[in-house]
Amino acid sequence: GGAIDGGATMSDGGAADAADSGSAADAADGSAADAVSVVIRISLVQLGTPDEMRGRVSAVAYLFIGASGELGEFETGVVARVLGPVGAAIFGGVGSLVVTGAWALMFPSLRKADRLDGSQV
Repeated sequence: GGAIDGGATMSDGGAADAADSGSAADAADGSAADAVSVVIRISLVQLGTPDEMRGRVSAVAYLFIGASGELGEFETGVVARVLGPVGAAIFGGVGSLVVTGAWALMFPSLRKADRLDGSQV
């Protein structure tokens, strides 16, 4: 989903040469993939949570989703200081793909979810 799309976009942009170091279309693709990913994650959390716990669980989910952008910017800045901007972009893209693959292996039910209503097809 979004992490794969965003990771691939960041890797592609980071590997580009200096004359073509990422375009507005690359940035829009990454932002759109992230927005879709957030909607899917929030929907899955709300649908998989019992009614009596939904408000509290949703509040925690929103907190982590909101903080993830700032933490990501900090991490990117630190890595860019060490590896340079192109190295940071490649590191971030590859890292996104690795984490997505690990999550797919650790949570197979999440990987197999193809409907938001909780039913299996």
